[in-house]
Amino acid sequence: MSGIGVSGSAEAQGLPAGGSIACVFLVLLALGAPRLFAADLLLTARGTISTVSSGLEPAFKVGQRVTYQLVYDPASPSNYARKSFGIYLDAIRSFSVSVAGFGAVSPAGEIRVANNIEDAGDVFIVEASFEDGLSGPVVGRFPLTRISFQLWDIEATAWDSHSLPLAFLPAASFDNRVFSMDFVDSNSTYIVTGLLESITVAEVPSGAVPGDVPARK
Repeated sequence: MSGIGVSGSAEAQGLPAGGSIACVFLVLLALGAPRLFAADLLLTARGTISTVSSGLEPAFKVGQRVTYQLVYDPASPSNYARKSFGIYLDAIRSFSVSVAGFGAVSPAGEIRVANNIEDAGDVFIVEASFEDGLSGPVVGRFPLTRISFQLWDIEATAWDSHSLPLAFLPAASFDNRVFSMDFVDSNSTYIVTGLLESITVAEVPSGAVPGDVPARK
């Protein structure tokens, strides 16, 4: 496989002696320490197909609406972190895509987050492959091997760290907001791609996963 959070800051000066614990907590937040959340988050991204490889028609058509759903733990630690980049291998609870009568889901995957990196800005990429447990119908003779979407904000205004994000700008604010589904045979890769048009984020109630997105076992 080829990975933006909102970190808080607070004025810690002037606290009374009895506020030392609160002071330490605020400092940890400012340093980007792991945050505690009671609920996973559900990101729903919707878009429209713009290109379809010839071997995948008529199962997919240009203009069809696509829905991605990502359930993730925003407090999950990064498995690989540098100053402006993080890879999260354990954050995904479920990642799915649906279009017309087609649906696929994976219980795991990878999130890559970058903050203010040269020539890219802020980046959020999610993908899952058959190696992660991705399952979906075979289209013609082509099995599904990967689903993904990515968001790029060249101006680097989307987030201020490479932590997993709690909120997202409107889809139209991103310079790159593409999705793809990859199918293969023995010699070639066939793809469906398009542009995301809306992004919403909501908390997942404790012990429940909305809609048809299954929880990871």
